[in-house]
Amino acid sequence: MPLHFDLAAGTVAGQPILGRTVAAIRSAIGPPDYTERYAHRIDLGYGDKAAPRVEVIFNGTAWALEFADPSDLEAKLGRVLALTPQLLQQRIATAYAGVFRLARSYRCDRKGCFGLFFNQDGSLRVIFGISHGARYVGLQLTHPPPTGG
Repeated sequence: MPLHFDLAAGTVAGQPILGRTVAAIRSAIGPPDYTERYAHRIDLGYGDKAAPRVEVIFNGTAWALEFADPSDLEAKLGRVLALTPQLLQQRIATAYAGVFRLARSYRCDRKGCFGLFFNQDGSLRVIFGISHGARYVGLQLTHPPPTGG
């Protein structure tokens, strides 16, 4: 069954994610299929670790979501990961005009192959592209919370 998410609202399966604790996310969308622990970060992964459906990235609280399953559905855009990055960029610009503004057109350079949109006040960004041959789209707080360590 496809996972539904909304980039503008920052929700997964109708549940708000950004700014919430690990416990709140586990309660809202269930236990993760895997957990990755780093010095100053925890990632909760849903789906196969080799090709996760969604990862929720925490730095104290959830500050980023990354979607990688082409069967999942975004509220206004449908199956975003079935689209080329160029077409996804056009669709975000059209469907979310007034919500997100293009900050970096999709391109490949030494930093990778990606594009960026920011919301109107600059507090959120949508990143999309191709990494290791797989398409992804992510939603991030522009200024993640400070680490606890």
